[in-house]
Amino acid sequence: MITITTLVVVDIIFGLMKKYFSPVENILDGTPVILVENGVPLADKLKKVDVSCDDILVSARQNNGITKLSEIKYAILERNGHISIIPEKK
Repeated sequence: MITITTLVVVDIIFGLMKKYFSPVENILDGTPVILVENGVPLADKLKKVDVSCDDILVSARQNNGITKLSEIKYAILERNGHISIIPEKK
């Protein structure tokens, strides 16, 4: 019972801190990360967040029908873990 109460209290405290202090929210939840820019994968960012080019292409195929990195203007790893794809204009 004490463990559950402690977890609930900690969750409430973190929730309040995130609500009133945006730097805390960025630390706890992270910020979006650009993984591909103008068709070029950013290797340092990919390594930092442990995402492969294949992961990006899977998201691109599922959401936009894109099959090549060169067709991607931006690929962004969102705070929730989803990879958003912005295609190149044709």
